[in-house]
Amino acid sequence: MTGTGMIMAAGGPYGTGGGGGPPALRITMSNTGGSPVNVSGADGTVNIFTYSVTGGDGNYTVSAGAANIGPNPSGKLGQGNPSAPHSPTGSFSMTWSGFVVNEIEAAYFGCSVVDGTGAFDSTSTGSLSVKRTS
Repeated sequence: MTGTGMIMAAGGPYGTGGGGGPPALRITMSNTGGSPVNVSGADGTVNIFTYSVTGGDGNYTVSAGAANIGPNPSGKLGQGNPSAPHSPTGSFSMTWSGFVVNEIEAAYFGCSVVDGTGAFDSTSTGSLSVKRTS
């Protein structure tokens, strides 16, 4: 699933749960960079997202994605790969490119997890603004 598709699917509990199977698969994420996120330079990367996975069968694959938003989405914001895609905890970065001073862009950042049984869950930050300050 693409990052945009993953984010569009975010929010629903799709875990296996019940029936004596493993607990329902869940993923949560947090933004440690605040909002808006102020950045310096035309291009860069900052590690501001963390995730945590619970439930499922323990055989995790975590993915991350970004969907640029606004009246004229520029595609200047992106998301790095998870630091530990097969671990129940980890982090991932936000990237930006081609920013001019005082430019503001916005995107949804999200992550998803699939376990060995095929159970799936996803979540997102909601809209996050990014501004180049210098």
